[in-house]
Amino acid sequence: MSPDIVGGTLVKLETAGVKIALAELSYAKDVANPQIFKEYRSIPAISDTTRSKDLVQYCKDIDAENPNGLREVYWPIAVQLNEEFAKWAVNYFHSVVPQISTVFGAACSCIPEFGENALGLDASNGPVHLLQVSCWWENAADDGTIY
Repeated sequence: MSPDIVGGTLVKLETAGVKIALAELSYAKDVANPQIFKEYRSIPAISDTTRSKDLVQYCKDIDAENPNGLREVYWPIAVQLNEEFAKWAVNYFHSVVPQISTVFGAACSCIPEFGENALGLDASNGPVHLLQVSCWWENAADDGTIY
């Protein structure tokens, strides 16, 4: 079975005061290092699990990285692609994440998705930017802090 992976994700986190970005690069053809990823691949990585895989393996990998039993919240938005807004959103995310630094087991992400318009939204005014902020945590007592 050939790889059947679509979409891409950039997750930005802050851990011990260090901002971390994770690029989940996806390409629908079995090409080891497509030209479209050249800019991302030029950034030094602390870990790289890039490899060709089919959709079944991709789903298994996602499942392994997302343990069951956590409380979860997702805030998605779709807007016209605008670099200034995208930068503002990521910077704002980093400015508010410290407010939940005392929440045990909290992991938050800001995921801007670019590329094909998988939702079929009207892109006549330009490309669509999908942005999702999500958070996972362990205890119901922390719901108010997260929200």
